[in-house]
Amino acid sequence: RLPHLADLGVDAVWLTPFYASPQADGGYDVADYRAVDPLFGELSDADGLVREAHRLGLRVIVDIVPNHTSDQHAWFRAALADRHGGPARERYHFRPGRGESGQWPPNDWESVFG
Repeated sequence: RLPHLADLGVDAVWLTPFYASPQADGGYDVADYRAVDPLFGELSDADGLVREAHRLGLRVIVDIVPNHTSDQHAWFRAALADRHGGPARERYHFRPGRGESGQWPPNDWESVFG
């Protein structure tokens, strides 16, 4: 539908995260920044979309979320396996959980979007 957008005078398309993800947070929980989630096709599909958009004079804006990784991202798994203060853990902010055994999140903050 890119030709239709170009005909309407649109000059850019914004793509929300389409990276490989468990989709617990609408794709913002990225498991692999170098792969396309199967829900959205394959890397070649993304390449084709960008090529076609550029052919039609459309710019492509990709929502890159480098500070959002899922619990399935290789860096996060390495951080969990690393020792306290280890280099892999330095990529994340870890806080002790609440409750006797730390079984609850460290705070009761909620994300509310609307």
